[in-house]
Amino acid sequence: MLIVKLFRPEVLEGRDWWFTDPPGYTVDELVLEEFDKTFPYKEKLVLPGQLGQ
Repeated sequence: MLIVKLFRPEVLEGRDWWFTDPPGYTVDELVLEEFDKTFPYKEKLVLPGQLGQ
């Protein structure tokens, strides 16, 4: 979802607009897991206040 604050709402009138995620936002989980294996093991830890909590 993309949230936009318009300073001049009339600028968008009469046109169709859409947002598409850039290709870099799509992650292949299997490729990511293989990449993670190239690093030494480290315990994953989520602390209070972090995303994913």
